Amino acid sequence: MSSTARQIIFWVLIVVGALLLYQLMSKQGAKSQPLLYSQLVDSINKQTISKLTIEQSEVVAKGKDGRELRTPLVNEQAKFQLMDVATKNGIEVEEKPGNGGFLYTMLIYWAPFILLIGF
Repeated sequence: MSSTARQIIFWVLIVVGALLLYQLMSKQGAKSQPLLYSQLVDSINKQTISKLTIEQSEVVAKGKDGRELRTPLVNEQAKFQLMDVATKNGIEVEEKPGNGGFLYTMLIYWAPFILLIGF
């Protein structure tokens, strides 16, 4: 492998690692409040939620007062129940696909190995 290719791979890994670190830190620093599943359902029924964003492992609810509320999802059944309750109450529901967990996992496990044998 040429020296230029190794340098390109090295810098790509550095940039991807920095992006992963930024994503991890920005998610932890987000101003949001935790909310239990039952409280979220009650808030939906009381019409205090304006939008639900369903992610891979949590639901982000946008309150009518502008607050962001986060509820962990434990299984697919809970996700479908929330979607059903929200649509019955006329609340906008957005479902985001997975965030590429396979790529992150591959990067974490294989990057050290590639660096050891490639450089």
